[in-house]
Amino acid sequence: MIPGWQEREKLHYELHFWLDSWNARLLSGQFWNEDIEALLRPLGEWPSDIKDGHTDYTTIRQLEARAHGLRILKEAQIES
Repeated sequence: MIPGWQEREKLHYELHFWLDSWNARLLSGQFWNEDIEALLRPLGEWPSDIKDGHTDYTTIRQLEARAHGLRILKEAQIES
């Protein structure tokens, strides 16, 4: 099924957000969310080699993903 112009416009807008905003920020060495360290440090999952919140892209992506999962569990009040 071929999407109509409205659906294509929505998909185009979403793609630009992920490439131009979200991914660009991670590529610059910054986290998207400000609570990454607060979520990961209590669990011993915050890397000791991160200085000033800046690190390489792969590590940032992994930490963002892990923190996002923890955020979901916290919202759902799942402790284990």
